[in-house]
Amino acid sequence: MMMQGAFLAGLGLGPRASELGRGKDTGTQQQIVAAARRLAGEDADEMGNLFKVLCASSHHLRLIPFDVED
Repeated sequence: MMMQGAFLAGLGLGPRASELGRGKDTGTQQQIVAAARRLAGEDADEMGNLFKVLCASSHHLRLIPFDVED
């Protein structure tokens, strides 16, 4: 189990948001940054700190970003 912010960061939210905003106007870039921060931010009122992600499997699978050694 891990916090949603760490999970999304492990999946590459930062680089994906950057790519999405590349070449867009400043207002659109600010909206993308705000949306990414809302999803993965670590402040008390942001979803990255409020929610956790759980991975369950009947077989041992390497699932990014859950593939840490036991």
